[in-house]
Parts: sequence; structure tokens; C-alpha cells
Amino acid sequence: MDLHDYIGKTLVLEVMTWVLLSLSIVCLFVTIAVLLYSRYGRPLLKNHPRNDLTLNLCVALLVANVLILVTMDKHNLHLSEDVCTASAIGLHYALLVAFAWMALEGLLLAKLVFIDIFASGREFAGLERTGALLVPAIIVGATCGVNFGRGDHGYGNDA
Repeated sequence: MDLHDYIGKTLVLEVMTWVLLSLSIVCLFVTIAVLLYSRYGRPLLKNHPRNDLTLNLCVALLVANVLILVTMDKHNLHLSEDVCTASAIGLHYALLVAFAWMALEGLLLAKLVFIDIFASGREFAGLERTGALLVPAIIVGATCGVNFGRGDHGYGNDA
């Protein structure tokens, strides 16, 4: 069903997508390298929980961008439906994890601004970090269970 009379692909959009996704992947690699260098190499930045949250966010976005770039055009790469379904599930999980890390960064900033203005309270514990990986896994697992349990192809249809 084509609501906007968009038929086919344009070369300009495909080239822009490939170039900008590749640029985004390179920039994410550079960001990850700087954050890892600041953590394990010379401490450029004080090791703050924001650095860890930003590192995890960049890794999740990197995984999502690589999945999009690799499996973007299933016809040219001759990918099977199973590979496309696995890619859709992985992309769903990676983007939910990225949103979870963004939410944790927002909570940390709110905590720093509104609660710990003059005191350095408890750092973000493993519970929040585990939740950022576990809650998206539960959501994706429930979605997969419902889709495949009903015989529906929610991750693999062309519609």
C-alpha cells in the first residue's frame, strides 16, 4: 500500500543514506575511542557515570547503524527472510537499548541538577544499567512471542 505515490527508489536517496550512515558509524567509532581512551588511557575527562552511559549509548547506536547499513537492501544483498527477521529483531532491541540509555542519561542529569546540587550521592548502580539492557529484552521477547505465537510475521512482512 503506497499512500504517497512513492514508487521505486531514487539513486540520490540511496547514496545519501549509504554516505551518511557510513559517516555516522565513523563518528560513533571516534566517540567510543575517545571515551575508552579517557577511561583507560590518560584521563582526559574525570571518570564520571555520564561517560559510561554515553559509551553504552554510542555502542547501541553503532550496532543499530551497522544493522541498518548491512541489511538495508535485501534484494541487492540476496538476504533470506530469516536474516531480515533476525535483523529486524536486533534493530528493535538495539534502538530500545539506545532509548533506555538516553533515559538513564536524563535521569542522571535530573539527579545531578535537582537532587545532588551540593552533595555527591550514590552513583548509578548496576540496577539501572541492568534495567537498560533487560527491559528492552523483555519488550522484544514479548513482541516476538506474540508475533510468532499468533503465526503473524510482524518482523518479516513486506507490507
